[in-house]
Amino acid sequence: MRGPLFQTFCLSIAVTGLAALPAHADAVPAALRNKTVAVSFSLSDGAGSVSIQRQIMISSAGKITVRSFRSTGSVSDSPSQPSGNYRFSGGRIVGVFTMADHANQLTVTFDPGFQSCSANLAFGKTAGRAYRTTSPAGVTTVSNNAPRVSGLSCSIRDGAT
Repeated sequence: MRGPLFQTFCLSIAVTGLAALPAHADAVPAALRNKTVAVSFSLSDGAGSVSIQRQIMISSAGKITVRSFRSTGSVSDSPSQPSGNYRFSGGRIVGVFTMADHANQLTVTFDPGFQSCSANLAFGKTAGRAYRTTSPAGVTTVSNNAPRVSGLSCSIRDGAT
């Protein structure tokens, strides 16, 4: 359960369309340029589970772009819309993405040499509203509880593809 401060933060993100995020991001260090950071995890909500991978690609110029892949059973998709707003700040990559009445924050931290990473996923929702998610199969679930996260992993590889 997240505290009121986190819920207020997520509400402000959802309401302002990410305007609450700082406009300035730190420069991506050279050791992370031309790399792909892959974050994988599964979400379950009692009605089923979905496997998700975020490929965070960092160009040689330090620009961050993200691709998302989701699968459940034999159905998968790769949404054509961006997977949120990602930036490098304070030695971490922080991504915030909103869905209906809730927001998720993915934070990727690195070892000092940027050779390995770890990830954290946090959820927040508008007070009095539910989490609403739609699987790649088109099934929508509604719950007052945040999805459960399992199998959270992070890796770095050469190339921004």
